[in-house]
Amino acid sequence: MRWSIRNQILLPIVAIQTLAVAAIALTTATIAARRSQEQIVDRLNGVVEAITRSNFPFTTAVLHRMHGLSGAEFVAYSPSGNLLASSTEKIAERAPDLATIPRVNRVANLDRLPIPRIGDERYVAVALKPSIGSGGPTLLILYPETSLLAARREAAWPSIALGAAALGVLVAATSWIAHRISARIGRVERQVARIAEGDFQELAPGSTNDEIHDLARSVNHMASDLVRMRQEIRQTVQTRLLAQLAAGLAHQLRN
Repeated sequence: MRWSIRNQILLPIVAIQTLAVAAIALTTATIAARRSQEQIVDRLNGVVEAITRSNFPFTTAVLHRMHGLSGAEFVAYSPSGNLLASSTEKIAERAPDLATIPRVNRVANLDRLPIPRIGDERYVAVALKPSIGSGGPTLLILYPETSLLAARREAAWPSIALGAAALGVLVAATSWIAHRISARIGRVERQVARIAEGDFQELAPGSTNDEIHDLARSVNHMASDLVRMRQEIRQTVQTRLLAQLAAGLAHQLRN
């Protein structure tokens, strides 16, 4: 199977470029998505800390304001597990089921948390322990999974798009360079074929001083040597024919 020089140059380099750019883009996208999630966690903690420090009661109006600031849904429970307030009615209907979610001190990470389904929506759920001893209310935070995934995609998309654009430019540049080198080698190959057929016209080496330039000069030098050798052979043959003719004439004259 014939494997052209163009493909020998292009395919390995493109493969290396693809792997390198993909690794960099995926790593950057992963870091960006993680930072986006950390920003969501910080925003949730900031809203909760602002409310708890102000000693506002967890009423429906307060929870609605917290929802507007963070994009999450909030549910408040009494120490006995009774529903106190909720930022949305559809979550209030699931109050008995949501009260069993384990409680933590603060929102640390949205990964590996329960993801209950409420209606048609899935939520990442975290329940905060009472801020005042054990008699305070429990605050349940439900962040929509679709919003979390959308935030991750928005954070990762620029890195992936930039990586794809960079890969396209690299592939195009590499393809052009490989095609240019292959075309120059092809011209030298065709010139050698013409020399084999008896056409000793010289090939322009080109302006780039590289190995192909040296090869073209060597081919031209070979063509010049062949022209000179052909002339020498022709002169030798002519001289030999003249000598044979003179010898024949001398023999006839002696006779």
